[in-house]
Amino acid sequence: MVREGTNEELKADLERIESHIELGSERILEWYHDILTPPDDFQPLETAPDQLLLAFAADLVSSGHELSKSATVVGSGETGEASDESSYIIFGIAAEVIALAVYLRDKPNKFVKHVLKYERTPQYGTTKEHLLEEALPDTLTPQQEERIELILDLLRDQRNHFAHFGFHKKINYTHHPLIYDVLGFLLSFFSEERLQIVAILEENRQFSETPDYKQLDYLPFDEKP
Repeated sequence: MVREGTNEELKADLERIESHIELGSERILEWYHDILTPPDDFQPLETAPDQLLLAFAADLVSSGHELSKSATVVGSGETGEASDESSYIIFGIAAEVIALAVYLRDKPNKFVKHVLKYERTPQYGTTKEHLLEEALPDTLTPQQEERIELILDLLRDQRNHFAHFGFHKKINYTHHPLIYDVLGFLLSFFSEERLQIVAILEENRQFSETPDYKQLDYLPFDEKP
């Protein structure tokens, strides 16, 4: 039985959470420009906000990878269905966080102005466009760049689809190595730390049952900006 006053406490908690979130912009400015002191009750950050977001994205990818390993494939070949809708949702969110982190790293002023004006972070279309057009290394081939874009679009579509129409699913299990290749590369390239999940994805991006993909030009996991 819910005790009396619970809803009022929840309302107060929501107000406190909203106030807490608003202080995030000040902490971003304090880090990238050193023009503000941290908000009251907060210590200066020891790690760049974009790197903290990338670490969070890595945790999401790890969770999605664990879920995908336990998925049950029904059917055969490229038409097989796998019961890993949750992993696609998590991978999709991870991709959004990666793009957001890169945008924050490169355009902290625009990031903060957008948050202050619209009370939300920049939209994925904006952050993804920046990642694809301005942040990727020049050493990638056109085919590799296109694959990154296609996988990001695939994850976005599947994330939205499964969140709203999970009962009407269509999964191609041969996409998983491509997803691991792209997410692993992005985490490796933009993170200043060697994330544990990157090595796992590098191993699991190998194609063992898909001969058409055996000559895939894998993305360079060890390349840095």
